[in-house]
Amino acid sequence: MMTAFFPPEVGGLQTYSYRVAKAFCENDPKTRVTVVTTHVGEHSDETDRNIRIIKLAKSKLPTSFLRNIHNKIRSIRFLFSITHEKFDFTHSTTWHIPAIFRNWYRKTPIAVSVHGAEVFDISHDKLDRMRSVFRQAAVTVSVSKPIRLKFEALLGFEPTCSAVAWNGVSFSAADQKADLAMDPTKILSVCRLISRKNVERAIRALAILRDENIPFQFNIAGSGPLRDDLQQLITELNLTERVALLGWVDDNQLLHEYRTSGVFLHPQIALADGGDIEGFGISIADAMFFGACPIAGKSGGPSDFIEDGVTGRLVDGESVAEIADALRDVLTDHPLQRRLGSAAKDFAETQLSWGAHAAKIVELVRRSTETSDS
Repeated sequence: MMTAFFPPEVGGLQTYSYRVAKAFCENDPKTRVTVVTTHVGEHSDETDRNIRIIKLAKSKLPTSFLRNIHNKIRSIRFLFSITHEKFDFTHSTTWHIPAIFRNWYRKTPIAVSVHGAEVFDISHDKLDRMRSVFRQAAVTVSVSKPIRLKFEALLGFEPTCSAVAWNGVSFSAADQKADLAMDPTKILSVCRLISRKNVERAIRALAILRDENIPFQFNIAGSGPLRDDLQQLITELNLTERVALLGWVDDNQLLHEYRTSGVFLHPQIALADGGDIEGFGISIADAMFFGACPIAGKSGGPSDFIEDGVTGRLVDGESVAEIADALRDVLTDHPLQRRLGSAAKDFAETQLSWGAHAAKIVELVRRSTETSDS
């Protein structure tokens, strides 16, 4: 496996890499995963159970072109000095792999994951390089159908053995068990506080419901560059007693929030002409796993695993009124909220697992190998 960070320091792609590496091993105890990653520091080689982690040194400061090439050559020499293993396949968690490393692994089939912004939010001069990567890839795995369709339209061709494999949830069945009652008036968001997450319109929608005397408490877990602006908006709208910016929360508090929130609000939007888009939405899947009724934006990946009116609600995130309408429906009709939340829970438990994601990649690699051999 080739990835940028391992083990994860934050969520997103880093967490994806960690979860999939573990799932490869858990699916088959005979599996051995070698992770090639980078970090600021010296080269290192360590093992954590069935996962070998080779960390290649990188500089914290920008380097010249020649220095950059020199560092890559040093990394290649280090790799050759410590491993001569033959791998069944290589899984690259993103297409951003320096060509010199990709060439080193060319003897094995390459599976490449597609998440969203990393393929859409790129400069024009990188597009041809990206197309070259996916022409060489044996398998391309997108985390949702909307991302796959948009990505293949951008490429202008369908990559070999291209398929969708949903991400998994972050918790286990043991985490669901608690003597805590779910509060149907409690709304939760877990996200980075950036424009695409659309927390501003969520807050404005709740100001409408406050004026209608609909009871609610909205907790927002996460940090980011818009925190101060959002806090100012909360104050201006006189919502300080109803809306709380929790900031970064530890695992115990996050678990408590998921267990006790009846509604999960994530009205994300696409920005930069669709370049900045929600590829999947793991926090939404996590909330569904606990039985919260999800209300999510129509753009991007969530529309692939939320069926409007069946396992949650999908809204136009650009419309404050539409967000308010969906919230009003589930906050004033608790049986509806429970019905949608229960269906969401059943779906997440049966359909969204890292084991299934990893198994899909292995299946596709095996299929592509059989095709090439024939």
